[in-house]
Amino acid sequence: MKQKKIIRVYIFLGLALLLIFVLPATLTAKLRTKAIAKISPYWHGAYQTCHNQNRDIVIEHLEHEIFLLRNELNERDKQLNYLGRENMPVRGRLVKVIYREPSLWNHFVWVDLAQEEAFLNAPVMYQESLIGCIDLIEKKSCRVRLITDPLLIPSVSVEGKSFRGELCGSGGAIWNQHSQLLKGKGFHCDKEVLDQIDVKEGDTLITSGLDGVFSAGLKIATVSKIYPLREGACSFELEAYPYVENLFELDYLEVITPADSVSAD
Repeated sequence: MKQKKIIRVYIFLGLALLLIFVLPATLTAKLRTKAIAKISPYWHGAYQTCHNQNRDIVIEHLEHEIFLLRNELNERDKQLNYLGRENMPVRGRLVKVIYREPSLWNHFVWVDLAQEEAFLNAPVMYQESLIGCIDLIEKKSCRVRLITDPLLIPSVSVEGKSFRGELCGSGGAIWNQHSQLLKGKGFHCDKEVLDQIDVKEGDTLITSGLDGVFSAGLKIATVSKIYPLREGACSFELEAYPYVENLFELDYLEVITPADSVSAD
């Protein structure tokens, strides 16, 4: 059966070719015109459909390119805003915050600093304020432990005064991961001059350099509350908030490496 169908097709094609050569040119031209006229709408529809599909693909591709360009421009604007600070040159490596874990919001952020450029415990700054240090290094990114994490305990002092102590995160409840409250403890004072303790709200806390991790003089927090000295105690406690008000909304940070510290000196 298949062979018969194939033979019929060949016979039909042969007769068609024969008619083309036998029939007059005017008649074949008319037949060709009519055939084209019949087929043209279908061909035009198929061509239009294919053209529309190609156009949709091109438009989708262009929209994606525009989206990427807008994101890149936004990132450049953020970088320019950071770099455009007056009298505040960048002292370290400018890095971008790429990830924050929702359950550890006030503990860590991840930045796009490559392994070969990173150093453990390297200070991480925002403008003139310390906000944490590098505590984990991966191949293409690093984790920054924030000053609001209870396990980061820098040694601090009250700027312009002789009181020194330690500062750490308050370790807020799991439903309050956006808390920026810092706890200060062990602030030493002389019992003989208790009445002369003049630490007050709004004072700036700076690193003292006694912890062996951070150099002295980096701004870190602002005092918000001072607890009364307990009976028989020789130190007092306080509360503070990061010197950077929008700690959890930062997009770009500076990582201070040993080479940057040397060049800054």
